[in-house]
Amino acid sequence: MGLVVGAVLDWAATNFLPSHPARDFFIKKVQFGIPEFSLDLVILSMSAGLVFRFSLIMVIMAIVFYVVYRNI
Repeated sequence: MGLVVGAVLDWAATNFLPSHPARDFFIKKVQFGIPEFSLDLVILSMSAGLVFRFSLIMVIMAIVFYVVYRNI
């Protein structure tokens, strides 16, 4: 739940706040996983990949929701 709220806050900060070094720090995405790759055969074309993208806002909100959940 915290990651979802953090993703919404990240989207809002990206679209509505003016460019500022603090905003850029909190919305910078860190990604890891398997990058997308493509396989193109004559009769079959496939692409697959799995990449996770996190920002600091998303991680902070996940921690906040975890702490609140543990204290309830």
